[in-house]
Amino acid sequence: DGPFQFTDVDFDLPSTVELHKLESQTSPSVLVKVQSSKKEKIQQKMELEKLASIGDGEPTLLHPGPKLVSILLHARALFPHGNLWLLQESRMLASRGKLEEAVELMDSAKKSEMKQVDALLGYDRALILAYMHKFERAAKEFLELVNINSYSHCLYTYFAGACYLECYRMCITGYNIEGDVKDKVDLTKKDYYKEQAEKHLKAAPSLIGKKKFQSKIPPFEKFISRKMKQIEKTQQGTGLHFLDCIGTSLIHELVYFWNGYNRMTEEHLKLSIKLLGYSADTIQDPELDLENPETNKPYSKINESTEEAMIRYTLQAIALRRLGEIKKGVEVLNKLVMTHITETGVVDVDQKLLKLTENPWLYPTALYEKALFCWKVQGVDGLEESKNWLKKSQAYGGDDYELSTRVSMKTKTALDRLEDYRI
Repeated sequence: DGPFQFTDVDFDLPSTVELHKLESQTSPSVLVKVQSSKKEKIQQKMELEKLASIGDGEPTLLHPGPKLVSILLHARALFPHGNLWLLQESRMLASRGKLEEAVELMDSAKKSEMKQVDALLGYDRALILAYMHKFERAAKEFLELVNINSYSHCLYTYFAGACYLECYRMCITGYNIEGDVKDKVDLTKKDYYKEQAEKHLKAAPSLIGKKKFQSKIPPFEKFISRKMKQIEKTQQGTGLHFLDCIGTSLIHELVYFWNGYNRMTEEHLKLSIKLLGYSADTIQDPELDLENPETNKPYSKINESTEEAMIRYTLQAIALRRLGEIKKGVEVLNKLVMTHITETGVVDVDQKLLKLTENPWLYPTALYEKALFCWKVQGVDGLEESKNWLKKSQAYGGDDYELSTRVSMKTKTALDRLEDYRI
């Protein structure tokens, strides 16, 4: 995927070929009506993107069309045992939502002479398995990467612990993938998942700083360190079991950074919304807050902090948007997240923002997602407002906070794309 892991599918662009066609089809009489012409052209460009996304029309940056697919398949035919080409085909399948096929193709790969290729293959497969909610196998894949790769042991171990934690919570709630599906979580293994989750989550901090890049601790290791300190602080204050002191689903938080919600199917998105509701401490919205049917109370044993709730609601709003529930998604983001970021509690692009620091990645991310919702709801009419939200996101934390590169790259890419809509 390269840089495209930072690119949201809702900001796709048509090709230059299609744009030239669009320009040539515009008559002089239409050009006189500057404002209406601009809006009409942008609407046409958006329609071109929709065609490209389903395989019709000319290719776009994110949907490069049959020519690139043909070249890739030709390379696979020439090098049938080349795992690097197999990886690219798997990524292509995953980008089209064919997650099962992508994993099956990766599973067919034979061991490569280059460890780096096997590491890339294993990492992509582990992520896709996490998107599919096959968390037990995903955890095992992440732990296998520790044996293959000499770097990122802290991240792999934390990923594995987060996956096992979700397995444990699924055993408690009974939620799982529907049907007789390979590699689904085994709901009878609650004690095993509990043990593995605690073991690997507690082990992750001890691996921080073992491998540094240019004498610096990687951003994700800083993120993991902060998360674990928050959990330990909660445990000290409550005396509860370590796993009961964890708030928002750790794995659902992680997959956001790899655009996981853009890859999930409808079933996976709906399941994500339910599983995220595990950390709710009150039942206000049955769709978002998970209730234990045996007790008629929330599953969470701790009070959900405002910050943890903001993370949860942001992720649930994203899942709702991907399901097409735009109205509900923007309502959740506005009322339950954005009101905590502005000084007045009023959600408006001209409002001053509070300078929050507890979860540094959250605030610019919420502003980015607000821009995306604005674009989805208002379309062309919301172009300027969307850009202003993105600029606020870009300016919020500057470039010196954990995961700043990953978050700011998404924002910069989105801004560039919206700028392109100027005719």
